[in-house]
Amino acid sequence: MNVDKFSGLPIETDTFMTLGTAWSEMEVAQEKLQQQNSELAAAVSALEADCKRAQEALHESEERFRFLVESVKEYAIFRLATDGCVVSWNAEAAIILGYQATDIIGQHFSCLFTPEDINCGNPEQDLMTTVAQERVEEDRWYVRSDGTRFWGSGVLTALRDEVGNLLGFSKIVRDMTSHKRASQKIQEQAALLDVATDAILVQDLNHHILYWNQGAERVYGWKADEAKGLNVLELLYKDSPHREDALVSVALDGSWQGELHQITKSGQQIIVESRWTLVRDPAEQPTSILIVNTDITAKKQLEAQFFRAQRLESIGTLASGISHDLNNVLTPILLSAQLLQMLHKDQAESAAASNPGNKR
Repeated sequence: MNVDKFSGLPIETDTFMTLGTAWSEMEVAQEKLQQQNSELAAAVSALEADCKRAQEALHESEERFRFLVESVKEYAIFRLATDGCVVSWNAEAAIILGYQATDIIGQHFSCLFTPEDINCGNPEQDLMTTVAQERVEEDRWYVRSDGTRFWGSGVLTALRDEVGNLLGFSKIVRDMTSHKRASQKIQEQAALLDVATDAILVQDLNHHILYWNQGAERVYGWKADEAKGLNVLELLYKDSPHREDALVSVALDGSWQGELHQITKSGQQIIVESRWTLVRDPAEQPTSILIVNTDITAKKQLEAQFFRAQRLESIGTLASGISHDLNNVLTPILLSAQLLQMLHKDQAESAAASNPGNKR
């Protein structure tokens, strides 16, 4: 401590010592402050480095996510703000919905809805329902930028931060038009199958019923809801001699045709003319068996009656032939008897004429 500057001043010893102690403490405090500043600067630098690494990691993650979203095919993926306006738009969305990102970003997503849905308030209702339920799935008609429509399957999901605050929404849409047409075609074909009088059913390789048309309901008495999932061997068969042959033949040859004895819901035994076809997937692996059964019980009964009538007719014809043959054998005998009778009568009349006295 520089004492010269206090020269000429009356400074007491105690005061001098107090000032010296304070100065020393101030220097120590200053050194500690400098050390703390250095530690703080190091901590800030480390924090900045961590933030930079986190930002780089976040940027890398966002880039990976963006790449993933952009590389997804057949799915339109975009993000909405809390008010429903589009804030991001992937490349597949431009293909499916027709809007380029520069054209759609900032617009309300209701432009993708049909006028009928807009009039019903469906876009706003979807947002409110998603806020309440976190996720909404729906199939509906969507409108492209050129005004054409397609049937799409969509998922709307609420996006929230760590504390649950709503950040916006994500939307995923897939064009399901071809699937809908295929489904309609299948329904039309199923309707045609229901018109058929034959019982048409499909069973898996474990003999569980997958399909049961209305013709099968009429023939067997079980409704489709009752029959589906049941084991067809337990449901329709009690003792059918050709059932095992059908299973073996369809497995080896892919098809089988023949007659089977079956039972109905009421316990009635029927006879069906059955055609079995093995169904395969695109990889040629067997998946199920298509069976078409025609109830021929009445036909078999008529055939039995016809054969019985034929047998009776044959017996009648045989009896008639035998009778005719017997008549042929007896005819000479009868003629001879008649001749003898006539001869005897003539002889009697001759004798009576030659002896008139004997006449009474």
